[in-house]
Amino acid sequence: MSAQPSSTATRPNLGMQVTTFDNPMGIDGFEFVEFAAPADQAAQLHDYFRKMGFSAVLRHRSRAITVYRQGGVNFLLNEEPDSFAADFAAAHGPSACGFAIRFRTPAETVLQTVLGNGGEAVQDRADTRAVPAPVVKGI
Repeated sequence: MSAQPSSTATRPNLGMQVTTFDNPMGIDGFEFVEFAAPADQAAQLHDYFRKMGFSAVLRHRSRAITVYRQGGVNFLLNEEPDSFAADFAAAHGPSACGFAIRFRTPAETVLQTVLGNGGEAVQDRADTRAVPAPVVKGI
């Protein structure tokens, strides 16, 4: 019997093979998930986030955006009227309207790689973004 722990002992068994794909864009996790709701339902999302153990830790200095955090997970609740988030909420109800991926690679390099791979940049309502970062069309 070896005194060394087996490599599987330190990793959870999720019933699947661990991937070893290259990470050419330097993905380093999720920065946040952005949520939106029609104005009359936003209070419900605030309540749900608190019930899930998230704490409101920040408010945007000039926009109706609240950051909720639990550990390393950030949820943004965007209540800004006349914004992409408001338009999304009007069309879909309370939902996740966006997310941000953290990269070790510079944002412009990542954006050019995504566009080169067929991604589509989004300029619609760029002035209403929760953070000043490149946006690509999602799922």
